[in-house]
Amino acid sequence: MRRSTLTLVVFVTLAAAAAHGQAPGRPGARAQQPPPPPRPLTAPPAQLPDKGKLEGSVYTNDFFRVSVRVPQDWFVNRTELPEEAKEMLEGTARNRRQQEQINASVARSTILLNLTKLPPGPAEQFNAAFVVVAERIPSAVVRSGEDVLRLMEKSFENTAVKIEWLDPVHTERVGGVDFGVAGAKVTFPVGSVVQKYYVIVRNGYALQLIFSYMDEADLATLRGIVKSIKFN
Repeated sequence: MRRSTLTLVVFVTLAAAAAHGQAPGRPGARAQQPPPPPRPLTAPPAQLPDKGKLEGSVYTNDFFRVSVRVPQDWFVNRTELPEEAKEMLEGTARNRRQQEQINASVARSTILLNLTKLPPGPAEQFNAAFVVVAERIPSAVVRSGEDVLRLMEKSFENTAVKIEWLDPVHTERVGGVDFGVAGAKVTFPVGSVVQKYYVIVRNGYALQLIFSYMDEADLATLRGIVKSIKFN
């Protein structure tokens, strides 16, 4: 499995909240009529998110007023979208409209933190990862982490990516705040990855915490990260 975990994680994250011109719904529900188009944001947020800082094993971000403890022996990776990820994004859309939606999502997004269990770069074995992304919400109908994940569900329809929900979208209270939470197996043309998502909407942005793993043993690391989340 010689590929960059960052490529896979970033693709899933940035494509997740691509605008689809409709309000999120519940899986399996059949709409009686097309929903009205979402009301667009009329002005950008008054403040842009900072990338935060990592000191020792604690990551803090003043814009989101959040802190989280991460594995100190994990490796810090670049936060810019690499060229191979852009190429993968280009090959995923089935039509021009999908590609425009993906491009818009990329433009709205900032990778705040990117950590991997093994050193960065191609590796023979799967490299677990923890990534934090801020994406400006595309519409006023997106009000919660659950809404973001519902849009993610929509964004993969009729694309070259298959998403299988292992842990259906639901709400969990973490650090005194309600997160939208879900787990999924995502299959790309080049392979598959299992991910867990924790998402909230704050200050006009979706704050997305994504953990990618293959081994159940890595879930203990995820539980420790989630348990440490604090807001002030």
